[in-house]
Amino acid sequence: SGLAPVPGTTPTRTSPQAALARTPPSVRTNPFVEEPESPRLASDVTLDALLDFSESLTGLTAPIPHTGFDESPFTEFAAKMESLPILRSISTLPPPPPPPPPSPPLRSMLHDLGLAAWAGDRAIRALPKTERLWREIKNLDKAGAVREQHKIGVIYIGACHDDKTDIITVARGSNAFEMFVSTLGWLVDVDTHAGYMGNLKRETFPGCKAPYFATSLLEVFFHVSTLMCPSDASDRDGLYKRRWAHIGNDTVHVVWCERAQDYHLSLLPTQFGEVAIVIYPLADSMFRIQILTKRSLTLLGPLVDGAVVHGASLGRLVRATAVNASKTIRAAEKFYKPFYVTRHEYINSIVREADTTMPFDTFCTQLMFPVRWVLYCCLL
Repeated sequence: SGLAPVPGTTPTRTSPQAALARTPPSVRTNPFVEEPESPRLASDVTLDALLDFSESLTGLTAPIPHTGFDESPFTEFAAKMESLPILRSISTLPPPPPPPPPSPPLRSMLHDLGLAAWAGDRAIRALPKTERLWREIKNLDKAGAVREQHKIGVIYIGACHDDKTDIITVARGSNAFEMFVSTLGWLVDVDTHAGYMGNLKRETFPGCKAPYFATSLLEVFFHVSTLMCPSDASDRDGLYKRRWAHIGNDTVHVVWCERAQDYHLSLLPTQFGEVAIVIYPLADSMFRIQILTKRSLTLLGPLVDGAVVHGASLGRLVRATAVNASKTIRAAEKFYKPFYVTRHEYINSIVREADTTMPFDTFCTQLMFPVRWVLYCCLL
């Protein structure tokens, strides 16, 4: 390649294949590699070979006939696939229901309570929906009270009442006594009242009314002797038994006494009555208070023995004193438990008997997404 061309001649370019073909075998550098066949030179091609090659090319210019595409094998395969039962069941599935929107209030509540995190695994238990579970939940408010409950007996003693039977079976009290009863709470109808009733049965005292008071943590029901009219008491003895069966079992009694003599516990002896709050009417709407107890109890007031109060605040003060006395008596019992402890134990017993082994992540998935949507996705 470094030689200069001869003057008067045109330089020619030699291909590598031609140069390799003209090189003697002794000069080749790698004898172990199979060399390609030497190409034929233009001088070796004859005129007859060129004519034969051109005639063979003229056949390619004719159009290729179109015979069409046979679709029958594919049609038969599609028909066989549609006849399969699993594909037929999937093709007949209804369209998927639209996913319901997430519940922001529910998720916010779980997050605020700390139950949506993994720490909620110990606080959340998945319970199966069985008939027994529903019965236990319905009985929860009765067995493990929602609020602290107290029942107080209210007794009227007229000026001429000296006998226990006469005191309990009296039909009506004085006007001042009736006004005092109305200030103890709301007068509720026993037939329709849905709150605490102090073990009073509707079928025994139909159509009767009773004072009832409640707060967010407290329920008080008053057994007023003059308002309890049993339906099955045909005589005086039957009326006495029905009334005293409830009033005699109350631990705290509120006694309205219009007698000239002071009241004493021996006038109405009872096994369960521990405290008696006695009210003596005075002049000018004033009332004297006497508190009697069977044993030494530290009462919390607000009324104390010997206090004199006005009628405008008498009902509220007597109710608060009676409730505090009932709390003191309960706290002195050996196996006493507050209402919230009893309710907590009852709930734990329900959970232990009906608890499942559902993982926490599965519970959260079913809580955020409906079961019907999840099952449909699993079928697909």
